Amino acid sequence: ESSARLRAAGLEFFTCPGTSSWNSIAGRLGNSLYNIQNAAVGASLNGASGMLLTDWGDNGHLQPLVVSFPGYATAAALAWNTGRALKSFSEESAHQTLVTFLSLYVFQDVSKVAADVLLSAGNLYQLTGSYLGNASPLFRCLVLENSTSVSLDLGTRPTLSAFRKVSKEVNWLRRRLSKHQMRCKDANVVEQEMYWMLDAMDVASKIAMAYIDYGGRSLLHIARWRRVKLAAEVEVISSKLESVWLARNRKASLEDTLSRLARTAAVLRDPTDFERHDEFYTSNKAKVKSPQDCPVR
Repeated sequence: ESSARLRAAGLEFFTCPGTSSWNSIAGRLGNSLYNIQNAAVGASLNGASGMLLTDWGDNGHLQPLVVSFPGYATAAALAWNTGRALKSFSEESAHQTLVTFLSLYVFQDVSKVAADVLLSAGNLYQLTGSYLGNASPLFRCLVLENSTSVSLDLGTRPTLSAFRKVSKEVNWLRRRLSKHQMRCKDANVVEQEMYWMLDAMDVASKIAMAYIDYGGRSLLHIARWRRVKLAAEVEVISSKLESVWLARNRKASLEDTLSRLARTAAVLRDPTDFERHDEFYTSNKAKVKSPQDCPVR
């Protein structure tokens, strides 16, 4: 519709879909595929000069680079062959095509395990049964910046059973990933990124389950021993992130992300002190590089 209006106005334009990886841990694959397909169709039908795929991080940058690979591949394929986008295009068929493509040309993985795990993880946000505009509920468990209280924004109708399914699936994907046979030059980096991604999703699902299990209204209601344990798990994934991130990314974004994880760990340890942590985070954002840098009682 937007493309049609631009064409009617006689303007030269590009369509600009996104990878939908931002505000997530493993991406929001279904949303990404739909977004890219719509952009390709709009560009083709309305004479766009081209299609530009966008990719970034919001509220930190939790998602590793490998999370964006399915979006890159889909955009390249549909921009080059828009006829495919105009025909029937389903998530199921796209999943199989992407597994084959990524396994052969990107991961060089005859087992096809790595690609399948990556794409499956990218759709786990749907398994939560909750909807959040432009974000994954799992991401909101690890990044609390937009919270104005000690409650979590888990979207619509979050249930304990749904997040239990997510946790079970994450652990199954972790076991499955151990069977990959990647032979690409950056296989070690890809493997580290994917294991970190799954570990972070596991911690996020545990936070969601604890939150819902204790009423789903406030982090204050979670038993202290459980909050402290969850805070420690956030600190573990935070400590692992540095080596994973610096393997092929700028350090500046890392500091921003670590400061947000530090804030989450601090709030979990002491929700009653949320306002002090909020003030500290705002005034010291650039200085906070680890959970230990946030003050706790």
